[in-house]
Amino acid sequence: DLLAADPVLPCEIWIRHGTGGPMLYRARDVPFCSNQLERLRACGIDTVLVPREDESAWASFVEQHLWTWVQDSTLPAARRVRVLFGATEAILKSVLPAPDAPGMAGRIADLADAAAVVLAGPDAALEAIQPRDYADELPAHSAQVAVLAAAIAALAGVGPDTLASIVRGGLVHDCGRRQELARGAGFAQASRDWQRMRAHPARGAELLEQAGWKDRVALEICRSHHERLDGSGYPRGIGAES
Repeated sequence: DLLAADPVLPCEIWIRHGTGGPMLYRARDVPFCSNQLERLRACGIDTVLVPREDESAWASFVEQHLWTWVQDSTLPAARRVRVLFGATEAILKSVLPAPDAPGMAGRIADLADAAAVVLAGPDAALEAIQPRDYADELPAHSAQVAVLAAAIAALAGVGPDTLASIVRGGLVHDCGRRQELARGAGFAQASRDWQRMRAHPARGAELLEQAGWKDRVALEICRSHHERLDGSGYPRGIGAES
């Protein structure tokens, strides 16, 4: 769903076909034409592989084409949601390790705006809340949190500006765990250090504030996403009446 015809493909594209191992379908820095994309679909290939060393280039490619997909009203809701999940995960892999780096806030804001446009449609919002496999890696987990939270908010009638803020907060809610992300730790593995785990919401909000974030909704989502209504959460232990 995330492939698009482009004058220059910035990364290698590999596919699995039959029972053999992955095979190179298209080399880096060569044109990728629409007929090649249609050939993949005609062969029933719906998943492509990108080498780890090309993840940053792939994320840039996805960002370049994101709004084209988002604004394509001919795409059915299920495909638009698949595009949204895939694009969000791809972009977060390059953003989450350093959300306070120059330019990252703008990339997150643009991604959140695109997500808000997709999820404003009730069909897409309903598709987004359908059960999915639990994501262990932090970028995929953050994508799921952002899209699911925003879909529920959209169905509840939340307006577009607040919807975008909810997406932003969901995208970076675990940015206080970027050390674990840098080591490639999965979500469960990174949770074993409980004391450090309990500190990550406050640490993430502080990181964003130091980077100049002003979105109070997004900051509060980051700071409070492990609080509980009965006050048993962390880091502040606030409850419903606080």
